[in-house]
Amino acid sequence: MNKTNYLDNLKIIENHINLKNGSLISIDPSSISRNTYITIQCQNSNHSSWNVSFDNLIRLNTWCPQCAGRFSPEENIQKA
Repeated sequence: MNKTNYLDNLKIIENHINLKNGSLISIDPSSISRNTYITIQCQNSNHSSWNVSFDNLIRLNTWCPQCAGRFSPEENIQKA
């Protein structure tokens, strides 16, 4: 992936997260592809951060599993 695609994809990710009032916690800085995993925190600080692939976040428009009612906080705890 060339640098332009990397920066474009990073902007897409950041914009998507900002629109949902979330925070980007971490991303693999070496590349961003459909399979790149991103760690995100939603606007609800009581919810655990979670990992999601670029593909699921952007193409499938997934978001916080706890907000969606798919996981309880105990099932989705992320260790720092």
